[in-house]
Amino acid sequence: MYFKYTLIFSVTFLTSLLASIPFGPINLNVIYITVKKNKKAGLSFAAAASMIELFQSFIAIQVSPAYLVPFLDHHLTIIFTTIFLIFFGIFFIFKKEKNNKEVLTNAKEYTGFLQFCRGMLISLLNVQTIAFWIAMTTYFRSIKLFDIKGNTPYYLII
Repeated sequence: MYFKYTLIFSVTFLTSLLASIPFGPINLNVIYITVKKNKKAGLSFAAAASMIELFQSFIAIQVSPAYLVPFLDHHLTIIFTTIFLIFFGIFFIFKKEKNNKEVLTNAKEYTGFLQFCRGMLISLLNVQTIAFWIAMTTYFRSIKLFDIKGNTPYYLII
């Protein structure tokens, strides 16, 4: 029984590792923080992001795609998503860049805790992670790698 859970852990760990290779908001922020601040701040950010991803993958395992697809296909979801993305596109087009001298004089020293909080926030905003883990969970179930039932203890799911 524990061999099965070790296999599941190994496969999902490898899946997560391979999924983190392409550049995304988390990877780019970790690189940026590590280069601009220090290694401790980068590790703090990455730890918070990984904790949120663990939570998001847990949600993905619990949510069935049958419940999620009607919500995502609903016309109001599409309209609100479109408005949201257009708003942020316009915001970033008209956002003024700060002068480098201004940035250096007003720069605050970011502690590990602030980077931890920033990592949690950016990871929470990275909701496509839930969709990724729903897809991976569905795939793993389809190839019969694992079958999580209602009576499976949470510590084994985590």
